[in-house]
Amino acid sequence: VCPIVYGSVAVHLGKKSEEYSTHRWKLYIRGPNNEDLSTFVEKVAFTLHPSFAEPVREVKKAPFEVSETGWGEFEASIRIYFKDSDERPLDLFHLIKLYPPGPPQLSGSLKKPAPVVSEQYDEVVFFEPTEGFLQLLMAYTAKDPKQHLAPLMIEGIPVTGTGVFDDSLDLERLSWIQDHVLSEINAAKDRLVNLQAQVVAITQQRKTEQKQMKAQQSHQQQQSGGEGSMHQQGDGGGDDGNTESGFSAVGGGSKAGAGGTGVTAVGKAA
Repeated sequence: VCPIVYGSVAVHLGKKSEEYSTHRWKLYIRGPNNEDLSTFVEKVAFTLHPSFAEPVREVKKAPFEVSETGWGEFEASIRIYFKDSDERPLDLFHLIKLYPPGPPQLSGSLKKPAPVVSEQYDEVVFFEPTEGFLQLLMAYTAKDPKQHLAPLMIEGIPVTGTGVFDDSLDLERLSWIQDHVLSEINAAKDRLVNLQAQVVAITQQRKTEQKQMKAQQSHQQQQSGGEGSMHQQGDGGGDDGNTESGFSAVGGGSKAGAGGTGVTAVGKAA
């Protein structure tokens, strides 16, 4: 296992900047503590944005890095060739960052912006290397101070924040992330419980409203049925009167129809 670090560092050129050259940047690959990778690395090919002249740059000796100027961020690729031709090249990808996170600084600010460092730690694992290549790997991991490179610099500015990788920092960061995730999960559970309570309350309220509407409709139907019965009783009384009038009419008819109706003739015979 061979640890490596690859990344980029960029700094604003200030008064020396031009329209298409606002920043100076470096793209590099080296050991976590500035170890010299040429112990087991044959060469490194950096592939830049196609807008650059000679977008593919091969570096055959340490330090493995390229320096350019530009104005925009882009993703570059890094291909590492090892000193054992039986080992396949390793491809890496890195986004060259020119601007720090957060709001941009005012152009009139007197404070000179610090270099923007963006790098990643990785470990290269070799399975069953040849005896000769294994010796090279062991020499790299021996951490011989003579094999260390000079500290990284850009535009005469020492680059801080690189070359220091501590497992305790990673563990602390992972612990914070775990606590944050658990906190977010608990907050989400509380929100879910509140939403479920709201759904139950709304459901009960709707059921109550539906019961009230049904009761009101039933009461209206009962009132409508009572009024209908009263109208029917009133209509029946009219029929009785009409019947009585009918009988009077018949009787009258009998009295008035004495001139040869069948009813009159029967009356006479009686």
